[in-house]
Amino acid sequence: MNRYKNRPIWKPITSCPEGIEVETCISDSKRGYRMIQKLTRRGNLFFADPDMYVYYTPTHWRHTLVAPSNHIPSL
Repeated sequence: MNRYKNRPIWKPITSCPEGIEVETCISDSKRGYRMIQKLTRRGNLFFADPDMYVYYTPTHWRHTLVAPSNHIPSL
């Protein structure tokens, strides 16, 4: 079973919304997806927390998956 089949598709970083935490990555044909991290875009910078930005620009983004607060994972 593919546990990632319901994951959102990666979108180009140019369409990334500002001020919302999203999952980001760097992707190329040689090394694939890497540096997957939750970041928030503010202008041209991407922040891991309110005071610390990362020293690279991601290439792709997707919305994070957030379970409802009443969600109880099945075992």
